[in-house]
Amino acid sequence: MIRVALFLLLSKISIAQQKTVLPVNDFEKAIQAKAVQLIDTRTPQEFKEGYIKGAVNADWQNEKQFTEQVSKLDKAAPVYVYCFSGIRSGKAADWLAANGFKDIINLEGGIKAWKAADKKLETK
Repeated sequence: MIRVALFLLLSKISIAQQKTVLPVNDFEKAIQAKAVQLIDTRTPQEFKEGYIKGAVNADWQNEKQFTEQVSKLDKAAPVYVYCFSGIRSGKAADWLAANGFKDIINLEGGIKAWKAADKKLETK
């Protein structure tokens, strides 16, 4: 009985969600290394002002729009998130983890830090 309980506990730990915060350069390397699920949690207006190439806008402050966008994502694949300063994307990362996403990576300092590091932004 103890072995079964221990096995179940260890199994649950191995499938636990992982939330990571990466500084700008590490975040940039990670999203350039492969095709990733990249989510910008800012408002549509903020998004239009400049976003990281490949990002999809999922406005954290608009529950309906946010959930519609993230429902299209693969929960088993890593999800990279960012906002203006890291606060909204941190909350979105918590929500993603609570809703079954396994690996969430947040940009430390958000787009503000990205700009300060003189990284490229896309505009429509």
